[in-house]
Amino acid sequence: MPAGDGKEQGVKKKIGIETGQKARQHRKKQREVITVDPAVDVDPFCLKNYLGKYECKLCGTRHVDKESYAKHVNGKRHQHFLSKKLKLSKKNDDERDPKAKFSVSQTGPSALNGTDRVMLRKRELPKWHVDEVIHPESGKSGYCISLWCPKMKVGVPRYRIVSTYDQSIEPISPDKQYIVISCHPYRSVGVCIMNQPIDTATVYEEFDSLTETYVLQLFHA
Repeated sequence: MPAGDGKEQGVKKKIGIETGQKARQHRKKQREVITVDPAVDVDPFCLKNYLGKYECKLCGTRHVDKESYAKHVNGKRHQHFLSKKLKLSKKNDDERDPKAKFSVSQTGPSALNGTDRVMLRKRELPKWHVDEVIHPESGKSGYCISLWCPKMKVGVPRYRIVSTYDQSIEPISPDKQYIVISCHPYRSVGVCIMNQPIDTATVYEEFDSLTETYVLQLFHA
């Protein structure tokens, strides 16, 4: 037997093992995708954006495909936020009970429940997340901002563009402007961006009352 035959057979055997492993991994991935598809399609927290990626409106995360999103749903972070949301929903239901301490018709400080008094004493920032995005057609740069506002009882968040000369938080810089989002009873959120015109035709905003999440997406002109 030639000296090189054994090595060649070993190489062929190794290639065969690797090919078999890849085939099994591919079949496993196909089974997982088939399994998670129905759940993702009916998930109220799942949003498919214009890039074809999947976003979790509860956690503010982004995922490349349904399999990745399904793994996120089963992870600790998503389950933690989901548990907090369920507790908050139960608390809100209890506050709406007719046997509550104060009736809706009352006005003035005495009509506020304990939670509202805390909000008035100390306003906090909502949980928020910013992503820099690129428009798939024009190639223009933009921003996608997500806010989680579970304490908003009335109205929806509103945004406005503020010049560097109209704010007193940061030093004046002519090459900057700000996206300011008002979301009472939370403190307003300000995002510093380049001082370039905004294409108003591409502005997208949505407030999902179910997930209590506000999404704002806009691009430069």
